[in-house]
Amino acid sequence: WGQDSQGQARIPTDLSSVVAIAAGAAHSVALTSAGQVICWGDNTWGQATVPAGLTNAMAIAAGDLHTLALDRNGKIWAWGDATVGQTNLNGRTGTRILAGATASGWISASGQFRTVGRPGLTNLTGVVGFASREDQGLLLHRNGAVTATPGSAGNPSREATPALTIATTASIGAAVTPDGSVTVWGDTNALAWRLPAGLKRIEQLAG
Repeated sequence: WGQDSQGQARIPTDLSSVVAIAAGAAHSVALTSAGQVICWGDNTWGQATVPAGLTNAMAIAAGDLHTLALDRNGKIWAWGDATVGQTNLNGRTGTRILAGATASGWISASGQFRTVGRPGLTNLTGVVGFASREDQGLLLHRNGAVTATPGSAGNPSREATPALTIATTASIGAAVTPDGSVTVWGDTNALAWRLPAGLKRIEQLAG
């Protein structure tokens, strides 16, 4: 449901056995239990064209105009917009993938977190979550701490720590804390700042 100008809300009729989903600005991605990646919606930058040879995927992620997949051999696949280098992974391997609006992130076997695209981050340790939008970037650390990436506007609220998951828009950041509540910070005039009444027991966020 929602905006469907590019067909991103029209779920393929034969889609089944889905174990994970991801969404970009106007394209949608699904991962099946068989390791198949299926994309639909906007394909202007090739973000909905799954690369030939991609099989046995175990994780997916989506930026605004690009898509990521991690196969069971640890290889990271990236396709779509490469304007700021967000798909320039050059055969990288990892244990987990994380996508920002214009960035691709991964955690290596040694536990280091890196990104290509915007923002570009290298050799960070203890990172388990990442979210970015324009100049706003957030990192979720293993101990539940939330920090801003260099160059971000504003710092996370103290109430955001410890966090379970994070999300960001261009003007605000948000985090879910262990009691299931949502903490937001940033531009108080942004619509996303206004949390719905009765919001509680939240497990995931998206922005």
